[in-house]
This record gives sequence, structure tokens and C-alpha cells, in this order.
Amino acid sequence: MRIAFLVSYLGTGFSGSQQQPRVRTVEGEIIRSCLDLGLFSDWRDAGFQFSGRTDSGVHARAQICAFNTDYPERAVSNINRKLPGDIWCRGWSEVPVGFNPRYGVSCRTYRYFFSGKSFNTVKMSSAAGFLLGRHNFTRFARLNGRDPERDIYSAELIPSEDGIIFEISGRSFLWNMVRRISHALWLVGAELAPPEIISEALSNPVGPRFPVAPAEGLVLWDLGTDVEFSPLQDLQKSEKFLNDFRGRHHQLMKATDFLSE
Repeated sequence: MRIAFLVSYLGTGFSGSQQQPRVRTVEGEIIRSCLDLGLFSDWRDAGFQFSGRTDSGVHARAQICAFNTDYPERAVSNINRKLPGDIWCRGWSEVPVGFNPRYGVSCRTYRYFFSGKSFNTVKMSSAAGFLLGRHNFTRFARLNGRDPERDIYSAELIPSEDGIIFEISGRSFLWNMVRRISHALWLVGAELAPPEIISEALSNPVGPRFPVAPAEGLVLWDLGTDVEFSPLQDLQKSEKFLNDFRGRHHQLMKATDFLSE
């Protein structure tokens, strides 16, 4: 049987989501837990796949991992008990044999959390409006030979008790794209640049790239998918981990407050 899990994680302790040798990654920890549970003997043979990648330090409220196993009941009953506290599965679903979570997602939504109250949110909202539609994001990403054009479905600022939340949705994003956009918005909100800095960069791809905003403020918030997930329990380990983490890192509290949402 092929099953899929809806995965959340706190990215602070990981060198990104993608499996890499000799460093701690989200995929590596999930695969290790599956091996310990005897769900498969080789992740390649099991067709283990993730819906996307996040950089070192970036969090996720919604990722999808999928793999084949002869022991789906064991997986559902024990996965959260076996995973470390900074990864947890919020739901599960049986999926077709050929299901690839990367292509089973039609939309991705990110949130970037700006702490503080001193931002000009009117100007930030005006700047975010320039992102809508299809644009060339060369100056907002590391391309590595990829097509620089991307479609943005929505981009808005959401008021927060502790600051401002920037939410952006699109079918796909380039490497560092959301963090570079977030840095540009920070410049606008701090009144160090006009809102038009974004429209000018989108219309003129020749020029320096924007710097990246700190990774700890970014959360892969939601995914558009036809997969219907049944909720999973056994989140106590992760609840304790996040509560302890917030106690040590007060400045990250808002960005990491997504366990129960």
C-alpha cells in the first residue's frame, strides 16, 4: 500500500528538508523512523518522496511525504511516537500506487513573520500587490538554470499581535524566492525603500539580487491538494518540544506557533 503523511516540522535543528549525508535533515529523520519501525527496508525501493524542499532553518506546517509499505496500520499507529519532537505528522491517507507528492500539489502557501510594530503596513501592502500575476523573479531567487517566471495567486499582509505576517501563494517557488521578497518588503515597511522597488525589480531582471531574510521567520504554511487526510494523534512529544523551544527562543514564538492550527 502507498500511504501519505501530512508533515509539520520546526526547521531550526535541520540542515534543510532534503536528505543529505552526515547532516541532520527532515527526510533523513523520517526515513530513519520508518526503518526503525520496519515499514520498509530501503527508502528507494519504497518510493519515498517529499512534496518539496525547504532550506536550513525554515519551518513547515504542511509538507507531504509518501512511501509504499506492507504495514500501513503500524505506520499510522506509531509514526509520531517514533519521530523526534521537532517533526510530527498531522494526518495520513491511502494514495494511489503512482502518487508523487511533488506533482500532487497545485498550490503552495508561505508565511513570513515580521516581529515588531514599527512597519508602514500601507506601503508594504502596496508593494505586495505588485507581485500578483506572472513575473520574472530573477532578482528574487537563485535560478540554477531554472525558468525565472512564476505565477503568484495571492500576496497579502495580515495583522498580528506581535508584528506582521506576509502570506504569499503560488504554484511553485524558486530557491530563496520568498525570503528575498520578504527582505524587499522589510525595506519598504521600514521606509528604507519605496513600494515601487518590487515592481521595478520585476520589470527589470538585470541587476543585483535582493538579500535573503532570516530563515527562522519563514513557514511553508499550506498546500493545495486533492488528498484528504485523516487526522493523527500522539502529538504530546511535539507539543512539549515546541513549548520548551518557545521558552528558550522568545523571538521565534509567533513563527513557530503552528502546532494546533
